[in-house]
Amino acid sequence: MAVELELAINQKEMNTFDHDQAISVAFSLFKQASEHFSRGDFDVAEMFLMKASVVFRAEQDPTGQINVLLLQGTIKRDQGNLEQALLIFRQAGDIALQIEDKLAQADALNLEASVFSYQGQDLHAVEALKQAIELVKDSDHTEKIMNLYCNIGSIYTFFGDYSEALNFLSLAYGKANLLKRPSRGQAILLSQLGALYQSIGNIDEAVQFQVQARDVCRKLGDSYTESAVLNNLGQLRLVRGEVDEAKQLYLEALKIASRAGNAIYKIDNLLGLGHVYKSLKDYDRANKYYVQALEIADQSGKRDVKVEILHNLGSSLLELGEFQKAETDLLEALALAAELEHPKSIFEIHKSLSEVYETTGDLAKALHHHKEFHRVEKLIFNEEADKRTKQLSVRFDVERSRHEAEEYRLRNEMAQKARLEAEAIVTERSRELESAHLEVVTRLAVAAEFRDDDTGEHTKRVGRTAAAIAHVLGWSQEEVKLLYTAARLHDVGKIGVPDAILLKPGRLSEQEFEIIRQHTTIGGRILANGQTRLLKLAEEIALYHHERWDGTGYPLKLAAEAIPMAARIVSVADVLDALSQERPYKRAWSMEETLAEIRRQSGAQFDPEIVEACLTIYTSEEGRRYLETVDSWQDSLVQLDALNVKKTSTMMGSTDLFKIIERYEKQLETKEKLIAQLQLESEQVRQDLKQMSFADPLTRLGNRLAFEKDLESALSRPEGSHEVMVVTLDLDGLKDINASLGYAKGDELLQHFAKEMKEEFRSCGTVYRSGGDEFIGLVAQRLLPKFSEIQGHLDAVLVRLSAQGLPRVSVSIGVAAFPQEAKSPGELIRLSDQRMFADKVEKRSHDRQEARVVPL
Repeated sequence: MAVELELAINQKEMNTFDHDQAISVAFSLFKQASEHFSRGDFDVAEMFLMKASVVFRAEQDPTGQINVLLLQGTIKRDQGNLEQALLIFRQAGDIALQIEDKLAQADALNLEASVFSYQGQDLHAVEALKQAIELVKDSDHTEKIMNLYCNIGSIYTFFGDYSEALNFLSLAYGKANLLKRPSRGQAILLSQLGALYQSIGNIDEAVQFQVQARDVCRKLGDSYTESAVLNNLGQLRLVRGEVDEAKQLYLEALKIASRAGNAIYKIDNLLGLGHVYKSLKDYDRANKYYVQALEIADQSGKRDVKVEILHNLGSSLLELGEFQKAETDLLEALALAAELEHPKSIFEIHKSLSEVYETTGDLAKALHHHKEFHRVEKLIFNEEADKRTKQLSVRFDVERSRHEAEEYRLRNEMAQKARLEAEAIVTERSRELESAHLEVVTRLAVAAEFRDDDTGEHTKRVGRTAAAIAHVLGWSQEEVKLLYTAARLHDVGKIGVPDAILLKPGRLSEQEFEIIRQHTTIGGRILANGQTRLLKLAEEIALYHHERWDGTGYPLKLAAEAIPMAARIVSVADVLDALSQERPYKRAWSMEETLAEIRRQSGAQFDPEIVEACLTIYTSEEGRRYLETVDSWQDSLVQLDALNVKKTSTMMGSTDLFKIIERYEKQLETKEKLIAQLQLESEQVRQDLKQMSFADPLTRLGNRLAFEKDLESALSRPEGSHEVMVVTLDLDGLKDINASLGYAKGDELLQHFAKEMKEEFRSCGTVYRSGGDEFIGLVAQRLLPKFSEIQGHLDAVLVRLSAQGLPRVSVSIGVAAFPQEAKSPGELIRLSDQRMFADKVEKRSHDRQEARVVPL
């Protein structure tokens, strides 16, 4: 420390420096301040910042002043001095505006947004971040843009808007893949992705992201950010029921945050330790941590987390029997959640208040909050259902961003290499480049053909026949040789057609055939803007070889001589070879059958003149001589190509065209593998999302959305054809099981209960999980079962659960029938739900558990 402080140059020494030397010293001081900040040494960092600030102001360096202010404000923010931090950030933003430094303005807005977020002003935070993005979106500051996208995604995740969170975090992930080295921003992004996965219930994926974030922090030596990541890992361990591991993570994070004086992170760590002891039913110790967290939250003005602290404090006081204090804290939490417009918190607090009033015997208030709980649940239900269907969508979009970023990098890298190599040879090597074009396009043709012809011979045969036809038609030898090679590229566009369609053995659907048709335009685009005669002719053939003489072809429905001659020739050669060769969906036709079909399409699909030339080739001795001539040209073309490449290699010294082509092919192969992998994952995601949209991920039963859809269908049947019953069930002991035995045991109970209910009710109806500890049964029959029959099914399930050694559980039940007791779906559900709640209250009041509780 003493060595570093020697850089605190005194004023007398400063007077001996010129401007550049003074600025150099100031930036050295600022750099050390940043290093101390990243290690959590806030006091030392502020000391260096004060000295750097003096120099920057004296030397009138606005950029240096901005950097100092932004770091000073960050320290104040993390110490809990939010209002002071906001003033400092705005001061930095004003200086940046004066010197028209957009990047610095964006930095100031980003940090202002963090203060707004801590204060619970989410809309202000998002607005500031979007202003920052507008300032830098056209710059090459990839990491800065990544951080801004990440911060917006973080706010939307906390707010519960998972669709927007997914959108911005995917954008951030795409930018992250363009960075060459790990950074603090990447660690934060990985942690935020973990938070999003945790919100949608995928704990395993969430843990993986947080572990990756922790590893990046340790690689960078960033203990400051690591403290936040460890806190997040602690949450996940606690959700898994790994209480000891969670406790150690929270304590480690708290130690780092305390050493750094980071008040914001200390709140989260203290809150986490409260959750640990609450899960252990040590409510007194849990409340001590909650109270400490609440004190810091009040001091710092961090209102967003205050809602969670008050809610947990209130529920712990309820367990200790301090009902009045519990009511006070929960009502304060409810008011604050309403002010901050956090619907998910409102929904959870109503449920806790219902339990308070139910326990104290104030049934009117208990019923009121229970109804509000379900009302708010209904309002946010679509959002809550949506977040689970986003589970694989997140993975897909993240992977898509990764693939697109990698593809973008490869494409730029290939373009750069091609440009540098081409500049070295283009002026003096036109003939050698023609030979290279010949090699590349020929291999492209084979690459395309290999996807549905494992020998790659189709393109050679089409080129051979096309060249022979052109020879019969009187083309020059040079033109015929050019056509022989260009014709082989007629189906290069098949590279862009999915294998599932291209290799389908059966008949294609109209939609699939439309995708196949696109290979002509894809091929045209691949070969577009070629500078050689060969590539220009190949582009023409690829684009138009499926046009028909009668104008009914594709892609442009050209007719007769509007179709280029080369494309008309290849059209005949292509069909001739396709008919005469075996394919997965057809046998090989004989040459007689093939030529008969070619003759039949004369004037319809094909140019009559070209048909006659084709028939001449395959039905006369003269025609066979033409084919032999083309075959001899093929051999000479190969020899000529080899000689050209050898000559090129000699003239170019270290430049080897074969190596260029080989590198190109390897890069092309890598790109194709990425595309194929993405297509496969995309299809799997679509299938999984289709199944998940109506399924509960834990129990595999239908979810609330599936229930409402099936109920609507049942009620829409003809009147009098059947009756409908809704059965609402609630597992009363689940909360205690989660608290005492861990969430893993609670999940196991839910899964077994779901499995047994599904089997037991199979004969009379369908069972769904509506969320948490609630299930719904739907019965639609001509004559509904009696309540005693429903009760009998439930008792049988409980007996089997007991026999499996699962924890003791009681079930509250409510039943309502349509049309006898309700006239609409909403009324039917509400009546059943109210009866279930009344059953729960009655059981607690009279301690009745006979029929619905089976002892271990």
